[in-house]
Amino acid sequence: SFFAARQRRLHPLTVFYNGTRKPVSTSATQLSASRFVPLMASVFLAFIVLAYLGTFVTPPARDFAAVWLPSGMMLGVLLILPRSDWPVIIASGIAANFTFNWWMGFGPLLNAAFTSANALEALIAALGCTAILRAVPRLNSHWDVIALAGIALLVAVPIGASVAALALSLDQQIA
Repeated sequence: SFFAARQRRLHPLTVFYNGTRKPVSTSATQLSASRFVPLMASVFLAFIVLAYLGTFVTPPARDFAAVWLPSGMMLGVLLILPRSDWPVIIASGIAANFTFNWWMGFGPLLNAAFTSANALEALIAALGCTAILRAVPRLNSHWDVIALAGIALLVAVPIGASVAALALSLDQQIA
């Protein structure tokens, strides 16, 4: 229908209120100081908790997690918040990733590479989804699910995994 097609063309930075899709107002896209600290802290803490949970599904004696839950969280947060918030979200994710990897005992080179790979993965998937779908992906739409999975699994994950694999290879050659 015409209304459904018009709703589909909403600005890519939309949020959900009470189950309805509404465009983000221009005043809401400005990251105020009152939103900056809570947003950064919540992303940081969620990242650390999910990273820690990911270690439970990782085989022993591995330098990488078999399932990296924070990447999905980062992608979800990037997709539902305005693009003007993305630098704060990415910076918080990078800080949390670097902190977690340091806590797990990774050296600086491997830590920086894994952190970069994870940030790049979430950013590529979010940019791809917003470019193709022009709206926040809806999980009740077959096309949105296929696009989200395709971009994340066929584009973002291989790029992030390639950066991480290269870092592991270089780290083992140096050691």
